[in-house]
This record gives sequence, structure tokens and C-alpha cells, in this order.
Amino acid sequence: MSPSGEEWSPDSDLKRVAGNDPSLVVVDWKFKGIRDYEVFKLVEALRDNSHVTQLWLDGNKVSDLGANALSEILRRNATVTRLYLGGNNISDVGAKDLVGMLRLNATITTLNLASNHISEHLEEEANRLVETNRESSSLKDTRQHKASKQGNGEPLPWFKAPLFCSEFYAKLMEEDALTDSNIVFKISELVPLVEDVH
Repeated sequence: MSPSGEEWSPDSDLKRVAGNDPSLVVVDWKFKGIRDYEVFKLVEALRDNSHVTQLWLDGNKVSDLGANALSEILRRNATVTRLYLGGNNISDVGAKDLVGMLRLNATITTLNLASNHISEHLEEEANRLVETNRESSSLKDTRQHKASKQGNGEPLPWFKAPLFCSEFYAKLMEEDALTDSNIVFKISELVPLVEDVH
């Protein structure tokens, strides 16, 4: 509930993000009951946005699917510098996607993954990559430093999971039964997508 007694909705923020409103630089959705579906909508709205610098999604119900969708958009986004995902339902699966994104993203300088279900080594890897972003003087410097940390100078590996997420997301968005509170789809239609990942 908002201070005025009205139930909160992300729709106003989503319209402003999609419209690239220069006055909206912080998306503050802390403790709003946000689930993956709202994150998918946010990711879609962020595609052409060049003003949002902070995403506050702490204390919600974001799972690995939401983390994966965020990873997909943030691989290419050079505007967001702070991402707060503490206190959600993210496991090592989602953390691997975020680490994969951080290997390519040179602008995120703050990341909160506390109080999720993430192993210590993945959280440390994410923190190390964020620290590299924070300490580097340019995007080129950051990418070179990350490539040298990998050891062989080869391009950093892409995870297969984001490919799955993109197809999964597309499937969700085309379903007629999709509503804010109810995501319905046929398992048989998603099984081939999962099999393609393996």
C-alpha cells in the first residue's frame, strides 16, 4: 500500500522506463512483492532506456528466471550502475547468470545478493567482478582486466541459460492466458526449450 492507501502497482514506473523518462533514474521496487513476471516487464521496458542507473529490487520474490532476464538486458546495458537483489529467491542458477553478465558488463559498480540461496564462491566471484568495475578507469580497461583474469585472453564464455531464458520469456509473452497474477503455459511446449540447453 502507498501512503495514500492505494495499492502499489509497477505500471507507472514501467511506462516511464519504457518512455526513457530522464527524471526516472532509480527504479525503487524494494519490498513490493515483485515476482519474475514484473521483472520480465521491467527488462522489456529497459531495452531502450538510457537514464535508469539503479534497480532496487530487494526483499521481493525474484527467482532464477528473473535474475536470468536481468542478466540478459544488463549484458548490453551501459547505464545501470547499481543492482540490488538482496532477500529474493535466487539460487546458484541465477547467480551463475549474474556472474556471466558481470564478465561482460563494465558499468555495474554495486551489487547486493545478500540473503538469497547463493553459494559463497559465486557471491565472491560476483563481488570480485563488481570490484573490478569499480576500480577501472574506462570500459576498455575493465574488459581487458577481466579478460586477463580469465588467463588466456580468449573471449569470456556465454552461459546457455540466457538463451533458454530468452526463449522462455518469449513463450511467456505470447501466451493469451498471461496475467499479472497468473502465468499459465503448457509444460509440453517448454520441454523442447529445456532440452536444447543440455
